[in-house]
Amino acid sequence: MDAVSSVEVSPDAFYAAMSQQQADAAGAQLGDLFEYKLKEPVTIRKNQSALVPILNSEVKAEKVSMWNAASGAPRALRAVWLTNATGSTLDSGSFSIIEGEAFAGEGLMESLKAGERRLLSYAMDLALVIDAKAETVPSRLTSVRISRGVMVQSTEERLRSTYSARNEDAEARTLVIEHPVRAGWTLGGTVKPDESTPAWHRFRVTIEPKKTVMFVVEETRANHAEFGVYSLTDDQVALLVREKTLTSAQEAALREVIAQKAAIAAISSEINVRQTEINRIGTDQTRVRENMRSLKGSAEEKQLLQRYVKQLNDQETRLDVLRKELEDLNAKRAKAQEDLNRYIETIG
Repeated sequence: MDAVSSVEVSPDAFYAAMSQQQADAAGAQLGDLFEYKLKEPVTIRKNQSALVPILNSEVKAEKVSMWNAASGAPRALRAVWLTNATGSTLDSGSFSIIEGEAFAGEGLMESLKAGERRLLSYAMDLALVIDAKAETVPSRLTSVRISRGVMVQSTEERLRSTYSARNEDAEARTLVIEHPVRAGWTLGGTVKPDESTPAWHRFRVTIEPKKTVMFVVEETRANHAEFGVYSLTDDQVALLVREKTLTSAQEAALREVIAQKAAIAAISSEINVRQTEINRIGTDQTRVRENMRSLKGSAEEKQLLQRYVKQLNDQETRLDVLRKELEDLNAKRAKAQEDLNRYIETIG
C-alpha cells in the first residue's frame, strides 16, 4: 500500500500563496457587460481540463448574521457584507467561505459591479434565534385645514415592528435585520437603517454573548380625508376639540355653523308642523264635501249642511293663514341657508 503524506498549511501561508498567484486574464468593460480575455493562449490536451485563474484581488468583506422579515424563519443566516473593491465586475456564480482552515459554507451570488455592495448568505447561524411581531398603533389626527367649505383632516397611521434576537454563542454577533420597504410608509423613531435598497431597510444590531436584544422599527403613513363643513355634527366638533387639532378660530367658526344649522332645523320643524296641518285640513275637507253630496234636502239635513258650510269656511280662513305663514317660513329658511352658505365660504 502506498503511503499518503499530508502537509499542514497555516492560514497565513495559504493567503500568501494566493496573493502570489498571477491572473492569466485581463478584464474589460463591454457596454453594460464585462468580459475577461486570456493574456496567453491555453493548450488543453485531449481528455484533459484546465483551471485558469482570471482574477486575483482582495475584496472588502464583513462577517455578519442576517435575518429577513419575509422568511419568517426562527434562525438567522451567516453572511458576508461584500464590497467589490477589485475594480472589475465579478461574474455570477457560486462562492465558498473558508474560516481559518475549515469550510464554513457556500452560496450563490449575482453579478457584482465594481464598487457595488452586496449581502450574501452562505450558512445557517445556529446561535441566533429570532422572533418578530408587527402591531398597528392607533392612528393620530395631526392637523385640520378648512377652505371654501371643505375640511381636510390629516391623520397619521402608525405601524410598529418588534424584533427579538437571542445570541446563544460565546462570542458577540453582528446581526443585520432586513425590514421590508413598504410603499407610502416612512421610517420613524430614532433608529436608522445602515442602508436601504428598493426592497429592504437593513438595520445593524450588536448582540453580546448569551444576551437578548429587542429592536423596534416604527413606520408612519400620512392619510388625508375631506369632509363638507356643512355635514359636521356637534359630536364631531367636540372630538376635534378634545384632540386639540382645531385652532380657537376654527372651533368658533364650526360652532357657529352648527348653531346656524340648528336655527335652520328649527325653521324646518315649524314648516313641517304647518304643512302637516294643511294636509290634515285638506283630508277633512274632502270628507265634508263627500258628506254634503249625500244629503237629500230635509230640514235636519239643511241644518247639517249649514254646519258643514261654516266648517269649510273656517278651514279656508285657517288655510289662508297657514299658507301665508308657510310662505314666510320658507323665505326665512332660504335666507338663513343662504347666509350659512356664505359664512361657510369665509371659514379658513
